[in-house]
Amino acid sequence: MSALTCERCGAPLPITPETIVSICEYCGYPRIIASTARLEEMYLIRSLSRDQIIHKFWDQVEKDFDLRRFRKRMQIVDVEGFYIPVWVGSVAVEGVCEYLEIEDKRVVRRSEPIAYETPIGFCARRAVAAFAVTDVIYHFMKTFDEKLFVRLIDLSPEEWERTKLKVLNTEIDVSEAKDRMLEDAIDLARHKHGTKTVVFFDARSMFMQEPRLYFLPLWIIYYRVGSGVYRMALAGWDGCRVAASEPVLLLRRAVYVAGVSGAIVAASFLGSFLHLQVAILGALLFILFSLAYILGRATVGGTRIEHLYRKEVPTARGTVAW
Repeated sequence: MSALTCERCGAPLPITPETIVSICEYCGYPRIIASTARLEEMYLIRSLSRDQIIHKFWDQVEKDFDLRRFRKRMQIVDVEGFYIPVWVGSVAVEGVCEYLEIEDKRVVRRSEPIAYETPIGFCARRAVAAFAVTDVIYHFMKTFDEKLFVRLIDLSPEEWERTKLKVLNTEIDVSEAKDRMLEDAIDLARHKHGTKTVVFFDARSMFMQEPRLYFLPLWIIYYRVGSGVYRMALAGWDGCRVAASEPVLLLRRAVYVAGVSGAIVAASFLGSFLHLQVAILGALLFILFSLAYILGRATVGGTRIEHLYRKEVPTARGTVAW
C-alpha cells in the first residue's frame, strides 16, 4: 500500500511500481503517478447497474438456442464488475505489398497498395486476464458513442458511488502506447496478407487521432448448471455478451459426433474400391464407440463439456483493430 493519497477525499491510493494512473477506490478521482498523459483526456464509460446487467444476462440466455434449454437449471453464483483501462486511437497505414501467385501454371509477381485507416486499441496493463478483454475492446470500437463518455475529472462522487466498480490501474504510458500502436498497426496490415506468399512488404503508419485513455466497464457473471460453473462476459454500457463459456446440450454433442462420423463414412465410401468391407466396419465401430462415449460422459457426475463463445477479433500482441 502506497503513502500517496487521493487529492479529492484523502483516501490512500493502492499503487505498484508500474502504476501510471491510480483511481481512488472511494470517490473515483484519478491521480497521475508518472505519465505525460493529461486527466482531461481520460474518459470513463458509464455502466449499467448490477441489477440491469443481471437482467441483460437473462435476456441473453433467452435469445440463445442452447442456453434457454438450461434456463430452469441455471443459478447465478457470482457477479463481478470492473473497469479496464484501454488506450484507443486511430491509425492510418500506407505502403505496398508484393506477393507471388500461380496463374496458368506460371508464378506471377503481383503488387498491391496498402492504404487503410483503422481504430486501434489495447489494454493499458501489462498483465491482465485474457478472458473477454480483447472482445470488449473490439465491441467498444464498434459501438463507439460519445454520449456514453464522461471525463474522469468531471465525475462527481455521487455519480461514482452509483456506478462504482473496481478499477484496474493503468501501467502503460501514453508515449509507450503511441509506439506500440504504430508498430502493431503495421503488423495487423501484414496479417491481412497472411495467406499469400509475400516477397516484399513496406508500410508506414501515422496517427489520424491521438490515443485516449478509456475505462471500459466489463461484467462477468458466473453461473452454475448441474455440477459445472460457467461464465458470461457482458459489456457494461449496453449489456451485450462479448465472451462466454457455456454448457453443451447432449443433442448438440451428438450432432458434433454425427458430423465427424459422416466425414468418416464419406471417406470410407471413397476408398471402397480398395477396402470396402474394412472401411465400412471401421466407420461403424467408430460411430458406436462415439455414441457410447457421449452417453457415458452425459451420465457421469462432475463431467464438464463446454462451448466457448468468442468474437472474431483481429489482433496482434493483444492489440485490437477494427
